[in-house]
Amino acid sequence: MPTISGPPGRWEALGQALQRKRTKIDPSYRDRSVFARELGFNDRLIADLERARRHSYRDTTLSAIEMAYRLREDAISRFLEGETDEIEDADHSPEPSESADADPQPVPEAPGWDGEIIGPDAPLREGEELRWRDEFGRRTFELTVRGLSFEAGLEAGSAPEDVIGDLRRTLAVRVAQVSGDLLRSHTGS
Repeated sequence: MPTISGPPGRWEALGQALQRKRTKIDPSYRDRSVFARELGFNDRLIADLERARRHSYRDTTLSAIEMAYRLREDAISRFLEGETDEIEDADHSPEPSESADADPQPVPEAPGWDGEIIGPDAPLREGEELRWRDEFGRRTFELTVRGLSFEAGLEAGSAPEDVIGDLRRTLAVRVAQVSGDLLRSHTGS
């Protein structure tokens, strides 16, 4: 698997930026172990990354990290290569318009679904797609980010803006779990 590396000074700056970003996402994430546990990461991995103990990681690991820290795709490699002096958030979406509070209307191009929103339309970020359908007294959502999809059945009538945060976190946990499984299968553990 490809790895991403960079000079030690950039890793230290990245680690500090990730620490700030983690606590900005949720004040309860001041405790790194809470962040790691809730998003399905090994606490040591997060500690090593934030403290710049290692200077090389698999690209799949960093992709999962970008999702967990709500960063733009390839934000870490761009930062390490010096293309940017700041890690870039995934949510460079414009301010919500007045109509953002209205229920999104069904999109005819989504057969089998009752509605669809494609980012960066609120409440989504660039590169995200959210679809939903009502069936059997439940609302099923499908979140797709960077070609990875996650489907969840939730309470009927759940609004996209009320569930998007939980869907993002759950998708990030699943990506982390799959990355861990792949790593173990390659190392024979």
